[in-house]
Amino acid sequence: MLLLAVLIGVALQQDKMSKSDLRFLVDLGRRDGASAIVEVITRQVYEVDSASGSDPSFGRAHIAGHGHAPWVIRGNLDGHPRMLQFALAPRLWAAYDTQTQSLYQAWEGDVLFEGAAYDYKHGPQPISQGAWYLRDTQGAKWFIEVEGEDIPATVKYLGHEYGAGQKTAAMRFALTAGDYRLELTEQPDVTERHGVRHLSRHFRRIDSQPDVKAGFRSGTGERYLAQSILEHPLTATTPIAAQKSLDLSPSATDTELAQGKMIIDSSDCMGCHALNHKVTGPAWTQIADKFRGKTQPTIRASLTQRVLEGSVGQWGKVPMPPHPQLSHDEAAA
Repeated sequence: MLLLAVLIGVALQQDKMSKSDLRFLVDLGRRDGASAIVEVITRQVYEVDSASGSDPSFGRAHIAGHGHAPWVIRGNLDGHPRMLQFALAPRLWAAYDTQTQSLYQAWEGDVLFEGAAYDYKHGPQPISQGAWYLRDTQGAKWFIEVEGEDIPATVKYLGHEYGAGQKTAAMRFALTAGDYRLELTEQPDVTERHGVRHLSRHFRRIDSQPDVKAGFRSGTGERYLAQSILEHPLTATTPIAAQKSLDLSPSATDTELAQGKMIIDSSDCMGCHALNHKVTGPAWTQIADKFRGKTQPTIRASLTQRVLEGSVGQWGKVPMPPHPQLSHDEAAA
């Protein structure tokens, strides 16, 4: 964090970064972590190329018994955004969808870490490998039980925190239904009894409404109450289908690429934009970073409209002029 503060402070003082750039970095950090911010600043602001080697640990301390450092990682997994992954033991993982506070998968194997936050390559995303014990692709549906009635609840993820010595970690979240608001934590762990490992989910209430209960239904309909410890035996496995690293970047044919390049070369685009560094407007790579992973047809349509009609405020106070000489298809290309 100190390194980030120094890099950003110097960039702002030297007018290498605008307030819109800062907002972009904040959004990037929330999505991909502090390492992605450092990589973008060094590459795009200071024009320093990072090494291409992969280092998912980022120098963090190894915690005995977990088999990976860091052992709690927030990011994309298998094409799902905002996932929180726990290395519970060597080659034993659990991943949660923080948007629904739902256990997505518990599996034996590894995570293939690829992407800007891990090996500085834009497009690929992390994927799970091995065999899963538990998997819920539909997501949990939370409720608050009041006098025997289940009231559907909305869930809001409030972050995660470590216990003593970073040996444990818990997620904190809130449930809201009508006038009721409950706060809970869930701490995943692995235990072993009679030679069988179990995924233990430790729930703790931190609100002051003991007269109501919190619970959820899994994607397959099973009903659970979020109280005390919920255990899942880890026995039978299903192989995770082999897949290539997910690449969320849009594809284009050679003809489309050639057409786009021809239009760029014959227009005034390069007067304000460059590939890897900011000129008057943001770099192409910075624009790509901002919209990476989002629905590409929607983003393409929005950017096409901005090219045609002009825009201001997206990347600072300097306006981008309209381009009425371009057709809609040319701007899209």
